[in-house]
Amino acid sequence: MCRMIPAMAFVRPDEVLPVFEELEEILPEELDPVVKYFKKNYIGQVNRRGNFAPPLFAHSLWNVYERTLNGAHRTNNFAEAANHRI
Repeated sequence: MCRMIPAMAFVRPDEVLPVFEELEEILPEELDPVVKYFKKNYIGQVNRRGNFAPPLFAHSLWNVYERTLNGAHRTNNFAEAANHRI
């Protein structure tokens, strides 16, 4: 079940929040620290005042949905390989 969290990178950007909320419902309590960390840093959360606090890392930085559909690189490994050849 823990593997479902990294799979969020492949969810349509406009569905990240509702899909993560569904995921929170089914994940076991033992994963609560991981869920809280991921929510704070990658999803965003409602703060104490009831306002939405954006995540530390914007969805556009880590979501690869569009890149996957377009056949584009999802990582910078291609650049690393090119640099290594030099």
